[in-house]
Amino acid sequence: MTTANQDSGKIRLINIFTVTPEKQHSAADKVAHIYKTFVHNQPGFISAKIQKSVDGTKVAAVAQWESQDYLTKMQQNSDFQNLVKILDGDIVGAEPHVYEVIDSI
Repeated sequence: MTTANQDSGKIRLINIFTVTPEKQHSAADKVAHIYKTFVHNQPGFISAKIQKSVDGTKVAAVAQWESQDYLTKMQQNSDFQNLVKILDGDIVGAEPHVYEVIDSI
């Protein structure tokens, strides 16, 4: 029997932030703050996990959304754009990519 994948059609934003080791903790806290105070209340948001690399050079945010449209609307929100400015000075760079969820095991 085939069962429908409950994640089908959903997307994941995987954002890898490059940081210096002395700023990793601060950057991770600020990314978590953005998700806890703003992102989690947005339509279409499902969940997020914030991780930090053991070498101290990366912070990763992995967020699941109902669709690309919901994510885009949130990213275009001026309140969100102002809030992410708290990361200035803590991150060296960011590499965001959106992935389509095709399977969960």
